[in-house]
Amino acid sequence: MRASTAAALVFVAGVGVSAGCGARTGLEVFGHLGSVPGIDAGAEASDSGPDVESGNPSSKGATPVVLAPASTGVAWALAVDGTSVYWIDDSGSGLVKKVPKGGGVAVTLASGPASSAESIAVDAVNVYWTTTNFGSVLKVPLAGGAPITLASGLPYAQSLAVDGTNVYWTAAAYSPSVMSIPVGGGVPATVAQGFEPYDIAVAGTEVYWTDVAMGGVFGVSKAGGAVTTLATSAGGESAIAVDGASAYWIAQSPDPAKSSLLAVPLGGGAPSTLAAGLDEPWGIAADGTSVYWADLMDGTILKVASGGGPVVTLACGQGKPAYVAVDDTSVYWTANEGPGAVMRLTPK
Repeated sequence: MRASTAAALVFVAGVGVSAGCGARTGLEVFGHLGSVPGIDAGAEASDSGPDVESGNPSSKGATPVVLAPASTGVAWALAVDGTSVYWIDDSGSGLVKKVPKGGGVAVTLASGPASSAESIAVDAVNVYWTTTNFGSVLKVPLAGGAPITLASGLPYAQSLAVDGTNVYWTAAAYSPSVMSIPVGGGVPATVAQGFEPYDIAVAGTEVYWTDVAMGGVFGVSKAGGAVTTLATSAGGESAIAVDGASAYWIAQSPDPAKSSLLAVPLGGGAPSTLAAGLDEPWGIAADGTSVYWADLMDGTILKVASGGGPVVTLACGQGKPAYVAVDDTSVYWTANEGPGAVMRLTPK
Protein backbone atom coordinates (compact mmCIF):
# COMPACT_ATOMS: atom_id res chain seq x y z
CA MET A 1 0.00 0.00 0.00
CA ARG A 2 1.13 3.56 -0.62
CA ALA A 3 -0.39 6.67 0.89
CA SER A 4 -0.29 9.66 -1.45
CA THR A 5 1.02 13.04 -0.35
CA ALA A 6 0.68 16.42 -1.99
CA ALA A 7 3.56 17.61 -4.16
CA ALA A 8 4.62 20.38 -6.46
CA LEU A 9 4.62 20.31 -10.23
CA VAL A 10 7.68 21.01 -12.34
CA PHE A 11 7.19 22.04 -15.96
CA VAL A 12 9.76 21.41 -18.68
CA ALA A 13 8.67 22.20 -22.23
CA GLY A 14 5.17 22.72 -20.90
CA VAL A 15 4.77 19.30 -19.28
CA GLY A 16 4.14 18.79 -15.57
CA VAL A 17 4.64 15.76 -13.37
CA SER A 18 3.78 15.27 -9.73
CA ALA A 19 6.38 14.18 -7.19
CA GLY A 20 6.20 13.10 -3.60
CA CYS A 21 5.82 9.66 -2.03
CA GLY A 22 4.05 8.13 0.88
CA ALA A 23 5.10 5.17 2.98
CA ARG A 24 5.28 1.62 1.70
CA THR A 25 5.06 -1.43 3.85
CA GLY A 26 6.50 -4.89 3.41
CA LEU A 27 9.81 -3.77 1.92
CA GLU A 28 12.74 -5.64 3.42
CA VAL A 29 16.10 -3.87 3.65
CA PHE A 30 19.38 -5.62 4.32
CA GLY A 31 22.99 -4.79 5.03
CA HIS A 32 25.64 -5.46 2.40
CA LEU A 33 27.19 -8.18 4.55
CA GLY A 34 24.00 -10.18 4.98
CA SER A 35 23.77 -13.49 3.11
CA VAL A 36 21.17 -14.37 0.50
CA PRO A 37 19.01 -17.41 1.28
CA GLY A 38 19.43 -20.00 -1.45
CA ILE A 39 22.28 -18.18 -3.19
CA ASP A 40 25.96 -18.99 -3.05
CA ALA A 41 29.22 -17.70 -4.46
CA GLY A 42 30.43 -20.71 -6.41
CA ALA A 43 29.82 -23.00 -3.44
CA GLU A 44 28.20 -21.83 -0.19
CA ALA A 45 27.48 -18.30 0.94
CA SER A 46 27.92 -17.74 4.65
CA ASP A 47 25.89 -15.36 6.77
CA SER A 48 28.46 -12.63 7.36
CA GLY A 49 26.36 -10.13 9.24
CA PRO A 50 22.96 -8.99 10.45
CA ASP A 51 20.30 -7.04 8.63
CA VAL A 52 20.81 -3.30 8.88
CA GLU A 53 17.18 -2.24 8.82
CA SER A 54 13.74 -3.49 7.88
CA GLY A 55 10.72 -1.32 7.23
CA ASN A 56 9.51 1.52 5.08
CA PRO A 57 11.77 3.44 2.71
CA SER A 58 12.20 7.16 3.30
CA SER A 59 11.10 9.82 0.82
CA LYS A 60 13.77 12.11 -0.61
CA GLY A 61 11.26 14.77 -1.58
CA ALA A 62 12.90 16.00 -4.80
CA THR A 63 10.72 16.67 -7.85
CA PRO A 64 11.16 14.85 -11.20
CA VAL A 65 11.08 16.78 -14.46
CA VAL A 66 10.09 15.66 -17.95
CA LEU A 67 12.95 15.70 -20.45
CA ALA A 68 10.99 14.13 -23.30
CA PRO A 69 7.17 14.17 -23.17
CA ALA A 70 5.13 11.09 -23.98
CA SER A 71 4.21 12.67 -27.33
CA THR A 72 7.78 11.94 -28.51
CA GLY A 73 7.08 8.20 -28.42
CA VAL A 74 7.63 5.18 -26.17
CA ALA A 75 11.14 5.20 -24.69
CA TRP A 76 12.82 1.81 -24.68
CA ALA A 77 16.31 1.45 -23.18
CA LEU A 78 18.34 4.39 -21.89
CA ALA A 79 21.92 5.72 -21.87
CA VAL A 80 23.59 8.98 -20.85
CA ASP A 81 26.86 10.78 -21.54
CA GLY A 82 28.21 14.15 -20.44
CA THR A 83 25.62 16.22 -22.31
CA SER A 84 22.64 14.14 -23.43
CA VAL A 85 20.21 11.32 -22.71
CA TYR A 86 19.70 8.68 -25.44
CA TRP A 87 16.88 6.19 -25.98
CA ILE A 88 15.08 4.10 -28.59
CA ASP A 89 11.56 5.07 -29.64
CA ASP A 90 9.67 1.79 -29.52
CA SER A 91 6.33 3.20 -30.68
CA GLY A 92 6.75 1.88 -34.22
CA SER A 93 9.06 4.44 -35.79
CA GLY A 94 12.33 2.78 -34.83
CA LEU A 95 14.00 6.08 -34.02
CA VAL A 96 17.14 6.51 -31.92
CA LYS A 97 16.74 9.81 -30.10
CA LYS A 98 18.52 12.14 -27.73
CA VAL A 99 17.67 15.19 -25.64
CA PRO A 100 19.94 17.56 -23.67
CA LYS A 101 20.21 16.68 -19.99
CA GLY A 102 18.99 20.13 -19.09
CA GLY A 103 15.89 19.77 -21.27
CA GLY A 104 15.06 20.93 -24.77
CA VAL A 105 13.93 19.51 -28.08
CA ALA A 106 14.37 15.78 -28.69
CA VAL A 107 16.54 15.06 -31.74
CA THR A 108 16.30 11.98 -33.97
CA LEU A 109 19.74 10.47 -34.61
CA ALA A 110 18.79 7.46 -36.73
CA SER A 111 15.87 5.26 -37.73
CA GLY A 112 15.62 1.49 -37.74
CA PRO A 113 13.30 -1.45 -36.99
CA ALA A 114 11.60 -0.46 -33.74
CA SER A 115 9.81 -3.72 -33.08
CA SER A 116 13.02 -5.50 -32.17
CA ALA A 117 15.15 -2.73 -30.66
CA GLU A 118 16.43 -4.01 -27.34
CA SER A 119 19.39 -2.20 -25.76
CA ILE A 120 21.38 1.03 -26.16
CA ALA A 121 24.84 2.25 -25.09
CA VAL A 122 27.00 5.30 -25.79
CA ASP A 123 30.69 6.19 -25.83
CA ALA A 124 32.54 9.40 -26.73
CA VAL A 125 31.88 8.98 -30.47
CA ASN A 126 28.82 6.85 -31.19
CA VAL A 127 25.50 5.50 -29.98
CA TYR A 128 25.12 1.71 -30.27
CA TRP A 129 22.03 -0.48 -30.15
CA THR A 130 20.86 -4.02 -30.80
CA THR A 131 17.88 -5.46 -32.64
CA THR A 132 16.64 -8.87 -31.57
CA ASN A 133 14.41 -10.01 -34.44
CA PHE A 134 16.91 -8.75 -37.01
CA GLY A 135 19.94 -9.96 -35.03
CA SER A 136 22.01 -6.82 -35.55
CA VAL A 137 24.39 -4.50 -33.69
CA LEU A 138 24.32 -0.96 -35.09
CA LYS A 139 25.88 2.41 -34.41
CA VAL A 140 25.38 6.05 -35.38
CA PRO A 141 27.54 9.12 -34.62
CA LEU A 142 26.45 11.24 -31.65
CA ALA A 143 25.46 13.98 -34.09
CA GLY A 144 23.26 11.56 -36.06
CA GLY A 145 23.42 10.16 -39.58
CA ALA A 146 22.93 6.90 -41.42
CA PRO A 147 23.06 3.82 -39.17
CA ILE A 148 26.13 1.62 -39.59
CA THR A 149 25.70 -2.12 -39.12
CA LEU A 150 28.57 -3.61 -37.14
CA ALA A 151 27.18 -7.15 -37.13
CA SER A 152 24.06 -8.88 -38.45
CA GLY A 153 22.49 -12.31 -38.74
CA LEU A 154 23.12 -12.85 -35.03
CA PRO A 155 21.19 -15.22 -32.77
CA TYR A 156 18.88 -12.85 -30.89
CA ALA A 157 21.25 -9.97 -30.13
CA GLN A 158 20.00 -8.61 -26.83
CA SER A 159 21.69 -6.45 -24.19
CA LEU A 160 24.90 -4.59 -24.99
CA ALA A 161 27.69 -2.56 -23.38
CA VAL A 162 30.63 -0.60 -24.79
CA ASP A 163 34.04 0.38 -23.44
CA GLY A 164 35.29 2.67 -26.23
CA THR A 165 37.25 -0.15 -27.89
CA ASN A 166 34.72 -2.93 -28.32
CA VAL A 167 30.99 -3.51 -28.20
CA TYR A 168 29.85 -6.50 -26.13
CA TRP A 169 26.43 -8.11 -26.26
CA THR A 170 24.45 -11.14 -25.17
CA ALA A 171 23.03 -13.60 -27.68
CA ALA A 172 20.28 -15.47 -25.88
CA ALA A 173 18.95 -17.94 -28.47
CA TYR A 174 20.04 -20.74 -30.82
CA SER A 175 23.69 -20.51 -29.74
CA PRO A 176 23.63 -18.58 -26.45
CA SER A 177 26.85 -16.65 -25.93
CA VAL A 178 28.55 -13.41 -24.98
CA MET A 179 30.07 -11.74 -28.05
CA SER A 180 32.16 -8.70 -28.99
CA ILE A 181 33.22 -6.66 -32.02
CA PRO A 182 35.52 -3.63 -32.37
CA VAL A 183 33.65 -0.30 -32.37
CA GLY A 184 35.14 0.39 -35.81
CA GLY A 185 33.82 -2.88 -37.21
CA GLY A 186 35.34 -6.28 -37.91
CA VAL A 187 34.57 -9.92 -37.24
CA PRO A 188 32.40 -10.77 -34.19
CA ALA A 189 34.23 -12.80 -31.55
CA THR A 190 32.76 -15.19 -29.00
CA VAL A 191 33.84 -14.19 -25.51
CA ALA A 192 31.94 -16.93 -23.66
CA GLN A 193 29.61 -19.72 -24.74
CA GLY A 194 27.43 -22.39 -23.19
CA PHE A 195 25.36 -20.01 -21.10
CA GLU A 196 22.01 -18.26 -21.53
CA PRO A 197 23.06 -14.67 -20.85
CA TYR A 198 20.57 -11.86 -20.33
CA ASP A 199 21.93 -8.46 -19.31
CA ILE A 200 25.57 -7.39 -19.62
CA ALA A 201 28.02 -4.87 -18.13
CA VAL A 202 31.73 -4.13 -18.44
CA ALA A 203 34.25 -2.91 -15.85
CA GLY A 204 38.02 -2.79 -16.11
CA THR A 205 39.26 -5.82 -18.04
CA GLU A 206 36.16 -7.95 -17.44
CA VAL A 207 32.70 -8.57 -18.89
CA TYR A 208 29.88 -9.52 -16.52
CA TRP A 209 26.42 -10.88 -17.20
CA THR A 210 23.34 -12.40 -15.61
CA ASP A 211 22.31 -15.85 -16.75
CA VAL A 212 18.71 -16.95 -17.09
CA ALA A 213 19.16 -20.71 -17.43
CA MET A 214 22.02 -21.32 -15.01
CA GLY A 215 20.96 -18.59 -12.59
CA GLY A 216 23.47 -16.15 -11.18
CA VAL A 217 26.19 -13.73 -12.22
CA PHE A 218 29.26 -14.63 -14.26
CA GLY A 219 32.36 -12.89 -15.54
CA VAL A 220 35.13 -13.40 -18.06
CA SER A 221 38.09 -11.47 -19.41
CA LYS A 222 37.22 -9.19 -22.33
CA ALA A 223 39.65 -11.28 -24.37
CA GLY A 224 37.82 -14.49 -23.46
CA GLY A 225 39.04 -17.42 -21.41
CA ALA A 226 37.84 -19.19 -18.28
CA VAL A 227 34.48 -18.03 -16.97
CA THR A 228 34.27 -17.00 -13.29
CA THR A 229 31.13 -17.72 -11.28
CA LEU A 230 30.49 -14.76 -9.02
CA ALA A 231 27.18 -16.03 -7.62
CA THR A 232 24.62 -18.72 -8.41
CA SER A 233 20.95 -18.99 -7.56
CA ALA A 234 17.73 -20.63 -8.59
CA GLY A 235 17.20 -18.28 -11.52
CA GLY A 236 15.13 -15.21 -12.27
CA GLU A 237 18.14 -12.97 -12.90
CA SER A 238 17.58 -9.93 -15.10
CA ALA A 239 19.27 -6.51 -15.08
CA ILE A 240 22.88 -6.03 -13.95
CA ALA A 241 25.07 -3.03 -13.09
CA VAL A 242 28.68 -2.84 -11.91
CA ASP A 243 30.93 -0.31 -10.24
CA GLY A 244 34.58 -0.61 -9.24
CA ALA A 245 33.83 -2.94 -6.35
CA SER A 246 30.71 -5.04 -6.92
CA ALA A 247 28.16 -6.39 -9.35
CA TYR A 248 24.50 -5.67 -8.60
CA TRP A 249 21.60 -7.53 -10.11
CA ILE A 250 17.89 -8.11 -9.89
CA ALA A 251 16.45 -11.51 -9.10
CA GLN A 252 12.86 -11.38 -10.32
CA SER A 253 10.20 -13.58 -8.84
CA PRO A 254 6.92 -14.50 -10.55
CA ASP A 255 5.22 -13.90 -7.20
CA PRO A 256 4.19 -10.34 -6.30
CA ALA A 257 6.52 -8.45 -3.94
CA LYS A 258 9.10 -11.25 -3.80
CA SER A 259 11.84 -9.94 -6.10
CA SER A 260 15.22 -8.82 -4.74
CA LEU A 261 18.21 -6.57 -5.42
CA LEU A 262 21.48 -8.43 -4.82
CA ALA A 263 25.21 -7.64 -4.75
CA VAL A 264 28.44 -9.59 -4.92
CA PRO A 265 32.08 -8.36 -4.81
CA LEU A 266 33.83 -8.43 -8.20
CA GLY A 267 36.85 -10.00 -6.54
CA GLY A 268 34.82 -12.86 -5.11
CA GLY A 269 32.98 -13.38 -1.85
CA ALA A 270 29.54 -13.97 -0.44
CA PRO A 271 26.60 -12.35 -2.24
CA SER A 272 24.27 -10.16 -0.23
CA THR A 273 20.72 -8.83 -0.39
CA LEU A 274 20.40 -5.05 -0.55
CA ALA A 275 16.59 -5.00 -0.78
CA ALA A 276 13.86 -7.64 -0.89
CA GLY A 277 10.09 -7.67 -1.15
CA LEU A 278 10.20 -5.66 -4.38
CA ASP A 279 7.18 -5.66 -6.69
CA GLU A 280 8.65 -5.75 -10.21
CA PRO A 281 12.12 -4.21 -10.32
CA TRP A 282 13.36 -3.57 -13.84
CA GLY A 283 16.42 -1.54 -14.86
CA ILE A 284 19.24 -0.71 -12.44
CA ALA A 285 22.30 1.56 -12.36
CA ALA A 286 25.22 2.08 -9.97
CA ASP A 287 27.56 5.01 -9.37
CA GLY A 288 30.01 3.64 -6.80
CA THR A 289 28.02 5.09 -3.89
CA SER A 290 24.45 3.90 -4.44
CA VAL A 291 22.41 1.49 -6.55
CA TYR A 292 19.29 2.80 -8.31
CA TRP A 293 16.37 0.91 -9.80
CA ALA A 294 12.89 1.31 -11.22
CA ASP A 295 9.95 -0.73 -9.98
CA LEU A 296 7.69 -1.17 -12.98
CA MET A 297 4.46 -2.11 -11.24
CA ASP A 298 4.96 -0.01 -8.12
CA GLY A 299 5.74 3.08 -10.21
CA THR A 300 8.72 4.09 -8.08
CA ILE A 301 12.37 5.05 -8.50
CA LEU A 302 14.45 3.89 -5.56
CA LYS A 303 18.03 3.76 -4.35
CA VAL A 304 20.08 2.10 -1.63
CA ALA A 305 23.69 2.59 -0.57
CA SER A 306 25.98 0.13 -2.34
CA GLY A 307 27.09 -1.12 1.05
CA GLY A 308 23.53 -1.61 2.25
CA GLY A 309 21.17 0.45 4.40
CA PRO A 310 17.74 2.08 4.20
CA VAL A 311 16.02 2.14 0.82
CA VAL A 312 15.19 5.68 -0.31
CA THR A 313 12.17 6.36 -2.53
CA LEU A 314 13.26 9.05 -4.99
CA ALA A 315 10.01 9.31 -6.95
CA CYS A 316 6.64 7.58 -7.12
CA GLY A 317 3.61 7.57 -9.39
CA GLN A 318 5.92 7.39 -12.41
CA GLY A 319 3.76 5.39 -14.79
CA LYS A 320 5.52 2.02 -15.15
CA PRO A 321 9.16 3.19 -15.12
CA ALA A 322 11.58 0.72 -16.68
CA TYR A 323 15.15 1.71 -17.59
CA VAL A 324 17.44 3.74 -15.34
CA ALA A 325 20.73 5.63 -15.84
CA VAL A 326 22.77 7.94 -13.60
CA ASP A 327 25.49 10.56 -13.83
CA ASP A 328 27.27 12.62 -11.16
CA THR A 329 24.21 14.67 -10.22
CA SER A 330 21.01 13.06 -11.51
CA VAL A 331 19.06 9.88 -12.09
CA TYR A 332 17.16 9.35 -15.36
CA TRP A 333 14.47 6.84 -16.28
CA THR A 334 11.97 5.86 -18.94
CA ALA A 335 8.23 5.85 -18.24
CA ASN A 336 5.75 3.74 -20.20
CA GLU A 337 2.73 5.72 -19.00
CA GLY A 338 2.09 9.29 -17.87
CA PRO A 339 3.23 12.69 -19.15
CA GLY A 340 6.88 11.85 -19.76
CA ALA A 341 8.73 9.26 -21.81
CA VAL A 342 12.13 10.27 -20.34
CA MET A 343 12.44 11.71 -16.85
CA ARG A 344 15.19 13.29 -14.71
CA LEU A 345 15.57 13.82 -10.97
CA THR A 346 18.18 16.22 -9.56
CA PRO A 347 19.75 15.76 -7.07
CA LYS A 348 19.82 12.01 -7.06
